[in-house]
Amino acid sequence: MNCPSCNAQVPPEATACPGCGAPVAPAAAEAAPAAAPQDAQAKPGFDIKACSSNPIIKKYGAFIAGGAVVLLLLIICLISCSGGNADMEYVIGKELLDNSNYTSKKLCDEKLEKKGLDYLKKAAKHGSADAMFELGSYHAYKEENTEAKKYFEKASKKGYKLAEKALDALDAKKKSKKSRDDDDE
Repeated sequence: MNCPSCNAQVPPEATACPGCGAPVAPAAAEAAPAAAPQDAQAKPGFDIKACSSNPIIKKYGAFIAGGAVVLLLLIICLISCSGGNADMEYVIGKELLDNSNYTSKKLCDEKLEKKGLDYLKKAAKHGSADAMFELGSYHAYKEENTEAKKYFEKASKKGYKLAEKALDALDAKKKSKKSRDDDDE
């Protein structure tokens, strides 16, 4: 008879395998009806012994474990960034917007511009006065004064001094335009 664990030859009177020490039934028990396959008797759960004897695990186990740790850290970082880190969103948004060259009509990368605005809006939503001011400046440059004023006012309420000056400049520009319009009539 053969050992069910290591497949070594076992004498008929032995109660344990001489090779691996696994318990075996005596040869007289072989005459009894065949037991269910080992898979059917397997207990639920993780079998560390079977896993550690897997040649792939033995060879690449450290890489697999390291990859799992890196993946876990990446997931944690993504969750923390998506959770509303206003400072990080502001930095990313400003960089993307600056690199989109939105002030240059010829070189503008509209995808970068849109992505940058999205990040700045998230940062503003999470309370970043820097992002609010940056969005106000963007809209003022695009001559979208209603939007510019909205973001400058939000930044000003947070104590951002440059936003107050920007609001004054928008008001002066509006008054200047109105007086030109009155002169034209």
